[in-house]
Amino acid sequence: IMQSNSSPTRAMPAQESLLQAAQEPEEPAAPRAPHALLIARLPASTLGSREEREWLSELMQHKGRALTYGAQFWVAIITASDQQGADALGETIKLLLTTRYGAHLSVETRDIDTSFTLSPASLSGLAPLPEVMQQMIGELVTR
Repeated sequence: IMQSNSSPTRAMPAQESLLQAAQEPEEPAAPRAPHALLIARLPASTLGSREEREWLSELMQHKGRALTYGAQFWVAIITASDQQGADALGETIKLLLTTRYGAHLSVETRDIDTSFTLSPASLSGLAPLPEVMQQMIGELVTR
C-alpha cells in the first residue's frame, strides 16, 4: 500500500484549468469532512509507474487523501465544504482520469459521510474494508 503523497509533477494546461475551476476558495477554517469516495481500477503497470503515481497525487493536492490499494486500485477520499462541491470535484477528477487512461480505466464514485473511516488494519487486511469500499471494488472487479 502506497500513499500518493510524492512530489507532484506539472499537469497539462487543460488539466490545470479543469482543476482550478473545481477548486474551492481556500478557507483556513475548520477541517472539512469526507463527502465522496472515488475508486479507480487501473492496470498494475500504471500504478507501478512513479510518474503516474505523481500525476495522481497532483489530482488530490489539497482536495482530500489518496492512496493505492493493492496493485490495481487508486482510492481518493474527496473532501469539500459541502456535498455539491465534493460531487463537482469528483466529476472533474473522473473526467481527468478518463481523459488520461481511456479504456484502461474503470471508476466508481459514492457519496460518503463523516462516519466513513479507513484504518491501517482494514488496508492491510487485518480488518474488513468499509462496506462501501467492498461494494465499489466488487463492482469494479466484475466489469
